[in-house]
Amino acid sequence: MKTPLESMLSIKRWEEDEAKNLFAVAKKDLDEREERLANLEDNFRVLREKTRNSGKDAVRIDEIQKQNGHMEHLFKLLQSQKASVEASKKRLDETMQILAEAAKERKTYEKVDERHKETELGEMKKKEQRGIDEHAVMRHKKHYGE
Repeated sequence: MKTPLESMLSIKRWEEDEAKNLFAVAKKDLDEREERLANLEDNFRVLREKTRNSGKDAVRIDEIQKQNGHMEHLFKLLQSQKASVEASKKRLDETMQILAEAAKERKTYEKVDERHKETELGEMKKKEQRGIDEHAVMRHKKHYGE
């Protein structure tokens, strides 16, 4: 049977595991969003270079308008993705704080549980010693009869 401290310690360990899971999900989300942002930046850079270099060849106005429209669209996507990355970073920071707090609480309960067990062990040793002493007194009385 678990003591109340052991039950609380189990809960704190579970809470820390849950915080680790939240952190892992937030980290994965941030990584995916940063990767998407990097891809958008690469696409924007390639399109910009293509637009700059297209001035050497004969280009129709409708093609230029299409490229400009595409660049505007990519630019809006970039801005949106940057905001998304920032929001994801904020969530990651929040989950990191939750994880740190959960780890701190678990450590506190582990220390309290450890002290409690040490106290119980000390009391048990005292009881054993009292029993040994009583046994010795009884043997002494039996042998030397008082």
